[in-house]
Amino acid sequence: MYKETIGLMGGFGGFATLDFFRRLLETFNTGRERDYPRVVMDNDFTMPSRTRALLYDEEIDQITEMMATSMQNLINIGADKIILVCGTAHWFLDGVYKLVPQSKEKVIDIIETVGEKLQSENVTNCYVIAAEGTMLRKLYNQRLAKYNINVFSPEEADWPIVRSFIEATKQNKITASVKQEFAEFIQHRVENIPKESDGKIHVILGCTELPPLVNEDVKKELIFDDPLENVLLYLKKTLR
Repeated sequence: MYKETIGLMGGFGGFATLDFFRRLLETFNTGRERDYPRVVMDNDFTMPSRTRALLYDEEIDQITEMMATSMQNLINIGADKIILVCGTAHWFLDGVYKLVPQSKEKVIDIIETVGEKLQSENVTNCYVIAAEGTMLRKLYNQRLAKYNINVFSPEEADWPIVRSFIEATKQNKITASVKQEFAEFIQHRVENIPKESDGKIHVILGCTELPPLVNEDVKKELIFDDPLENVLLYLKKTLR
């Protein structure tokens, strides 16, 4: 039995949070219910859009304060390791840490985790597909620069298409057709990205709504780096 408690800050995308919780259960599944770690979750669906905040500089303080409240709630209930099931939300963490300093040592930063993984694999180029606000603020570019990783992203003209993929998950409207469209979008946009020594192109799913859209066929041609998958592997290795 595990002594540590996992805290999930969700509600940024309800179905993305649901998908991550399912994957967490699968990661720790041994066939016995008592072997699962304790998991607590705070889903605040009233939080304003993080993407709009970054695109239009609106309600940033309110989002930061609400995230800080959610973080404190998780800490109060006993969370030892906290995961934000949203890539864009990581932009607000510096402000959250000022309001809840003790949270910094508990958060498993999904961007740092994927950066460390790619650096260990000597990856120097990657294609990041994420929410519009994340791409506008170049969150992944800035955070992965210290790992000597060059980041390529969709052109601004493609952002509405990316948004439609994200909304498919948010509204629980994922179909085989949407998955095929997503695969074709990625395949066409990465044609000029430098390949790594293994002959593959690495694609980071920088929005947590995107992993459910990846079909198996496209995985044969590209390497998808899912930050949340890295977090699951980290939890499996380190949770006490």
